Amino acid sequence: MKLGLVTDSLVDRSLAEAAAVCRGLGLEQVELGCGNWSPAPHVDLKGLTADAGARHRLLDTLGENGLTISALNCSGNPLFPGEKGAGDRAVAEGTFLLAEQLGVETVVMMSGLPGGCPEDRTPTWIVTSWPPETEEILRYQWKAAVPVWKALAARARDHGVKRIALEFHGWQLVYNVETLRRLRSEVGDDILGVNLDPSHLFWMGADPVEVARALADCIYHVHIKDVRLEPAAGQNTLLDTNPISNQFEIAAMNIEYDFGLQAEDVVSYKGVKSNDNGDAGLVLAIQPAAGKAQDVMDTLKTYQQDQVAFYGNYAEFAQAQSNVENAIIDGGDDLVVMVIASNDCSSDLTSAVKDVLGK
Repeated sequence: MKLGLVTDSLVDRSLAEAAAVCRGLGLEQVELGCGNWSPAPHVDLKGLTADAGARHRLLDTLGENGLTISALNCSGNPLFPGEKGAGDRAVAEGTFLLAEQLGVETVVMMSGLPGGCPEDRTPTWIVTSWPPETEEILRYQWKAAVPVWKALAARARDHGVKRIALEFHGWQLVYNVETLRRLRSEVGDDILGVNLDPSHLFWMGADPVEVARALADCIYHVHIKDVRLEPAAGQNTLLDTNPISNQFEIAAMNIEYDFGLQAEDVVSYKGVKSNDNGDAGLVLAIQPAAGKAQDVMDTLKTYQQDQVAFYGNYAEFAQAQSNVENAIIDGGDDLVVMVIASNDCSSDLTSAVKDVLGK
């Protein structure tokens, strides 16, 4: 097994800079996004497929840092009705060509999702077999999807791609073991397999270990990242349509794992935090245990420093970084408050906090 990263996570760095980061972390491989849902920060798909010199320079940059390419990624929706689907299929076909030119045998994709009937202009995701209308929609979707995927698989084979690793996710026709097996049986199990991403399986309610056992013969690629189920899932189920920018209530696990506070130092707390990784906004009020107010404030300052460093890695998060740098951490023996402005906040938070604290 070789470890690497998806270079989309270093979107603000040049390829040379991203490769140097990987080398410094002791990684051996990179996965390169080629377009569709990836911003493709390090791949000019049209330019690379047309220019052998550009391809050599890319490989040289990686090689100088001890890196090889584990996979190319063109995840999008090749089944989207109309021009959008055609565009995503064109990116996939360009990615297959680039894979051949670079000697890469694995391409990561998502299955995509068709409309629910021939007249639909947008996809429809069905996750239940009742009411009865859903079965008719599913029959249409699979009838629409199979020919498209047969053509994509054939084109991939033509370019020497040996593995298309489909990633399970919501709003996809293939999102679990059963649906992957169905598409493999229709299209060919010689080329279709899974990009195993346990984080998606967790939030869809699956057991990643069981999935890995069930698909042991066709795990072509793996993505690993942190995930957690928010406390609100107990009320809203694991399926919800809340945007990631929504706030969530800070829970006990956030207090300990996110902020690094010791449970015995906190009598009670209440707070909300942005659910958007690009927005650091939060309001947190803590009743410290007797004699622990300073310890709590010191720990929150450490959290602040860590967040400044995190956001400093991403040019597009400059506003969030500035907001964290200007965080308010204040209080006394009975109450400690931490406030970080959200990206769209223009209020005078310092005065508001002082009013709350009676200062």
